[in-house]
Amino acid sequence: MYSCIIGLPVYNAAKYIPFAISNISILKTLFNKVHIVFAYDDSNDNTINLLNNYAKNNNDVSIIIISKHNKNKSKYRTVNISRARNVILNFIRSQREPFDFFIMLDCNYNNYMTIDKNVLSLYLDRTDWDALSFNQNDYYDIWALSIFPYYLSCWAWSSGAAVSNTMKKYITNKLANCSHEKLVPCISAFNGISIYRSSKFLNCFYNGYYNTYLLSYLHCNLKLNISLLKNVSQTLIKNNYVGKNSILGNQDCEHRSFHAMAIIKNNAKICISPLCLFKN
Repeated sequence: MYSCIIGLPVYNAAKYIPFAISNISILKTLFNKVHIVFAYDDSNDNTINLLNNYAKNNNDVSIIIISKHNKNKSKYRTVNISRARNVILNFIRSQREPFDFFIMLDCNYNNYMTIDKNVLSLYLDRTDWDALSFNQNDYYDIWALSIFPYYLSCWAWSSGAAVSNTMKKYITNKLANCSHEKLVPCISAFNGISIYRSSKFLNCFYNGYYNTYLLSYLHCNLKLNISLLKNVSQTLIKNNYVGKNSILGNQDCEHRSFHAMAIIKNNAKICISPLCLFKN
């Protein structure tokens, strides 16, 4: 068996913590050594009390709560969550003995569904991936997705919702036509949870700002991306997001830069399983 650190950024997450804890209990049975790390931002709900109670009442596993108390909180959600994820990465780097894997798990509405550990166990011994996320019955996380030929963020367009729908149809069809034994390669994907081979990612970091530099460095055909969407969205907004009220200013999904950086630095293989990890 392998060792794994399970990391969760948490902010105003009291509603979801019981479900996240349930999924953590499932995940930890797959590994012989587990640390659970919560990167906590000051919340105005009962989040911290729930985390403290969980740590107090579970002595069978190492549970670490890192309170960041970020005094310079950004107006951009992606920047704040990048900082939380980077706190988790720093903890992983600080371990004397390396862990084989780490898992990033969102503490949100995905946790209403239950993780099927049998699906994840199919991949732990395989070497054809370094970062692995999973399909869902409704593949929702289009913002994190960069895949040929759609590399740019769906919310970098004046008609972001239309672009998102186009990309969703594309990835849904691609996964539906992928045999269960194979994986779909990509530049970036997340979908609420991803497992990472630690050796390929610990010299990388999350960044919540929008920038096409890494995609250009990877020789992604951005001109093709733009031309394919010219009838879907009239305008690509290169430095300012429009089309969705919650996506403001120069922000981007933090997973895109993290995954692209690992490809550039370590030739990491970012993949999506056609199987659904969460079950209703």
